[in-house]
Amino acid sequence: MRLQLTAVAWAVAMVGASSLALAEEPISGTEARTDFLFYSDSDSVLVFSPQVSVAHGFDDEGSAVSARYTVDAITAASVDVVSSASYRFSEVRHEVNLAAAKAMGRWLPGASYRYSHEPDYVSHAAAITGQVELGTPDSVAAGRYELTLDRIGRTGTPADVFSERLVIHSGELSLTQTLGRNTLVRGVYSLVAANGYMEKPYRSVPLFAMGTEAALAGQGVELGLGNFDQFRLPERPSEQVPDQRYRHALAVRGLRFLRRIDSSVRLDYRLYTDSWGMWAHTVEAGWAKQLSSRWLLSGWTRFHLQTSSDFWRRTYEVESGQIPSLRTADRSLSGMWQSYSAVRGEFAATSVHAYLEVAGMYSRYLEFLYLDQRTALIVQGGDDGRSEATVHRRGRGRRARGGLSVRPTAAR
Repeated sequence: MRLQLTAVAWAVAMVGASSLALAEEPISGTEARTDFLFYSDSDSVLVFSPQVSVAHGFDDEGSAVSARYTVDAITAASVDVVSSASYRFSEVRHEVNLAAAKAMGRWLPGASYRYSHEPDYVSHAAAITGQVELGTPDSVAAGRYELTLDRIGRTGTPADVFSERLVIHSGELSLTQTLGRNTLVRGVYSLVAANGYMEKPYRSVPLFAMGTEAALAGQGVELGLGNFDQFRLPERPSEQVPDQRYRHALAVRGLRFLRRIDSSVRLDYRLYTDSWGMWAHTVEAGWAKQLSSRWLLSGWTRFHLQTSSDFWRRTYEVESGQIPSLRTADRSLSGMWQSYSAVRGEFAATSVHAYLEVAGMYSRYLEFLYLDQRTALIVQGGDDGRSEATVHRRGRGRRARGGLSVRPTAAR
């Protein structure tokens, strides 16, 4: 379940945005909101995720406290489940997030804590954040460090029989610069260092005799999910990946307000590489249009391309009795490309600020034995109860921000 939800979260996340403990814009007074996310794909995965949160802002400089509770309910009969000799499963994950920030002159330090629990996975994460104006409000540097401690188990298996640990250190530095009244740019560098158990505890990796796939192809037979079990060797080793992984990402964002059409446009680019030999490029373009005093329409499209990890193989073909020291059937480590497009409408009235977002995603796996493509529908919506006046004050705080506002922060 954790892997499926991670994929969903990645799919709906903005590229190149700097992470903050609280919202990107200052919070005015007390805001309570409810949100939901629905995800469905052609690989028989269904996710429904309701969320409630409350936040209170103390000033216009970003001082605030917040709390959020999320439930993720998933039902899956995907190839990841079927290839592991299961037909379907359902699970529920609970997550709690707490955050606080306090403005101190040019500085905005903050801290956050996250607790996540599901039947076979427990995660604790604590983070410290900071922002500082570099001379003027038009230049803002930000940083974040997060420590995550995870415990991995198996459903129905006592912890003294199977229990593994994973420690993740995450760091991020960003610089946001306002260039005139209508243009904003941001650069972000992030580093993630993971150490511990990164395998999938339920997954075994099929092994085949040397030349199996070529021999079947010569007979006009394609090896895949429907017949791989007929040709695999009797050995069923569990997945084995390195115990350490270092991830680097460099992202750039440009945001421009076009007065003639009363709209803003955004362009993001992200370069990713890691110690497992993977490289990835992600490009995203977005726009936002204020249709009226109450209606805002926005949309974006993204294209992602990645190479496979060094030890990834479509099929692990071996000599008799030999088992590769590194082996995986995780499709997220294969070569692939993905496209994602979304449209979002927001409505602000006297005591309502509601939004609805609909997105489509298409993934093409270039080397995955069990699946070559996947389509997904993602729907999000919610209401935070803010007034119309509060909505239109957003983006006018003293500190420079990098969100997809219709009007970026004005230069001083």
